Amino acid sequence: MVDGAVLATQANSRSAEHPVLRLAQFGGAAACANCHQFAFPGETMASGVAPMQGTIMEHAASDYAQVSCADCHMPKTAGGRASHRFDVGHAFPTGDLFRRLEITAEALGPEQSKMAGEVAYLTRRFKTMRSAGGLLRRVSVGDDRLGVKDESRRTIQLDLGPDAAKWPIVWRLAYQRVEHPGMVGQPDAEVDGEIELARGVLAPGPSLHRVVPPDPQVQFPKLH
Repeated sequence: MVDGAVLATQANSRSAEHPVLRLAQFGGAAACANCHQFAFPGETMASGVAPMQGTIMEHAASDYAQVSCADCHMPKTAGGRASHRFDVGHAFPTGDLFRRLEITAEALGPEQSKMAGEVAYLTRRFKTMRSAGGLLRRVSVGDDRLGVKDESRRTIQLDLGPDAAKWPIVWRLAYQRVEHPGMVGQPDAEVDGEIELARGVLAPGPSLHRVVPPDPQVQFPKLH
């Protein structure tokens, strides 16, 4: 708030129940950078080390670089209200080091027994190393999130073994936040919260594919 007024980004014909200060620049990348782009403690953005958060850089390198943060994350609906559906114009998941996408596939046998299973995580991975000056620093050793590389599609291969084709295969995609960033790529990480984005079933035999979309009432994706 500024002088008792709530900050907003766009002009709106609807009356508000509280003072509103409308500033177009508040919806741009510069206004978001303090919270969404910064270096690790003891580093600078110019140090050459991957930042602790780099959402603004990711947005600038995306196909949505000319779209403001507010226009993408809070687009106007037909009724004139701002939606919170959170379209994505940067790498996903972005933000803090605790976030990941979990992709699982399980072959289910009689009475829903698990015959085989596999899981993959799309996330950033860091390793703590000591610099030439003796300081500890976190160095990026991998980043397989969506939207990081110049690609229009991503193929994730999960090997369930040759016998899995005999059974229905259930797959799911979930957006998760884990308790500790050092465990973000590990299956035994304690999950602090998750949003299931999609799930589906591959029938045995020829590829009969049924997809169950996520609940349209779920606001995508906002974890704390």
